Amino acid sequence: MSALPSPLPVVVGRLTKNRREAVVVALKEFEGVRLIDLRIHAATPEGDKPTPKGLALDLRRLPALREALDRAENQARRLGLLPSQERADV
Repeated sequence: MSALPSPLPVVVGRLTKNRREAVVVALKEFEGVRLIDLRIHAATPEGDKPTPKGLALDLRRLPALREALDRAENQARRLGLLPSQERADV
């Protein structure tokens, strides 16, 4: 019986960084390791192309990354760097 093909890579999000770049969030596999990849992509005439700039972590680290980002968001709100949750949803 053959193994099922990997469902990866999967792009799960894209955030505009500036006019020429975007941050692409993807689930990937490299050399048998499943990764969460946040990579800068540059706009080219042929379409977005990934650059060497980015962060790739073992997918098992995703919950810790999420917790750290949640703490960063909460701290930014406490410091007044982001609007409070209530105002942001209006």
